[in-house]
Amino acid sequence: MLNKKMKTIKFSLYLLVSIIGLNTGYAQMNSHSFKSELKGVKANWHSLQLPKDYFENCKKDFSDIRIYGITATDTIEAPYVLNTLRSVNPLSANQKLFSIVNKVTGENDYSVTLENSDRKNLNKIQLAINDSNYDYIVGIEGSNDQLKWLSVNDSVRVLRIKNKHIDFNHSHLNFNPINFPFIKLTFKNSKKVNLQNASFTEFAEIKEYYINHKLTYTTKEDKKLKQTIIHVKLPYKTPVTKVALVIESQFDYYRTMRIEALQDSVVTEKGVLYNYKNLHHQNISSFKNTYQDFGNQNKNDFVQQLKITIANHDNTPLLIKGVEVQSNPIEISARFDNFDAKYYLVSGNAKSQKPNYDIVNFTKQIPKELVELKVGKVQYIKINYEDKKQLKESFFTNKLLWAVLLVIIMFLGYFTYKMLKEN
Repeated sequence: MLNKKMKTIKFSLYLLVSIIGLNTGYAQMNSHSFKSELKGVKANWHSLQLPKDYFENCKKDFSDIRIYGITATDTIEAPYVLNTLRSVNPLSANQKLFSIVNKVTGENDYSVTLENSDRKNLNKIQLAINDSNYDYIVGIEGSNDQLKWLSVNDSVRVLRIKNKHIDFNHSHLNFNPINFPFIKLTFKNSKKVNLQNASFTEFAEIKEYYINHKLTYTTKEDKKLKQTIIHVKLPYKTPVTKVALVIESQFDYYRTMRIEALQDSVVTEKGVLYNYKNLHHQNISSFKNTYQDFGNQNKNDFVQQLKITIANHDNTPLLIKGVEVQSNPIEISARFDNFDAKYYLVSGNAKSQKPNYDIVNFTKQIPKELVELKVGKVQYIKINYEDKKQLKESFFTNKLLWAVLLVIIMFLGYFTYKMLKEN
């Protein structure tokens, strides 16, 4: 008889906890505005990347992002670690000086022989030339014995311009990877070059972590201000890491470029006034690629419209044939403890605080290779944060729910009293 009563009490407690837990679980979900189903949860650890168009639905610091798992009786929260994937050269800090073996002044050329004693793979040489202004065409050759030389690149230009208006320095040589023990640099049509030293960074394959975005753009020449203005529009808001211009002008150029992000606009009697925030300001030239990488400087800015301004001064405007915009992927590594649950990525709660998970202290324990989950389409949760009060009120005013809870509590009280009386 006692065992039967205990089973009844356990069942009643289970039912009570299930009803309250289920209501609380949906309250957790419904305190956010957006959800996306996560498909393919089959292991304790998985990764996922935030989709390109996801950033319109979350806070700029990502503090409102949660992963919830829904079961028949409960809602569970999956802990995660969020990272921005960036391209990093593991050898970038290991810059080494060449030994200068020989310097020769020829009839029309000046050559320098460098020794790569460890035969490191390299594809870039940085020159330190002690002149304020220079313009050289450099030929590059490689040899195993300093007797037979093989051409690597016979025409690489290095340039330095320094005056009260410009301070431009392009003093590195790029070429396909080589590992010759001896490298000869020939400065053509030059009798003497004040080369202090030459250095290199060991070549390493770098994994690129960039997302390309579709966009539209318009170009306008402002003759009065002597500027080229490019307006760029993305289909969604996203953090921007890189901007590049495809320039087809065949002449040498050196211009300043400013990149701004549209913040908001105000309608006035004189028309619409646009408020822009400066993202980046840098020089562009025909000697360097036009990728402007501003990395982590603007990580809290989600951008949809850009304004690019090129100062032409008294020069011919550049021929712009294309614009490219890239960003770093945002990756989440999450732990899943219940494979029977249906998991959702949720966001859109302005009052959310950054979650505090233990796993942020044990990131080295996260497996290196994770199966990536598919993120479903973003769905709007009808009961958003503003409706939370209504959700609470419905919980406390639902007569049927209160009746069920009252019956369960009465059962618990009755059987507990009987058990105590019998003891």
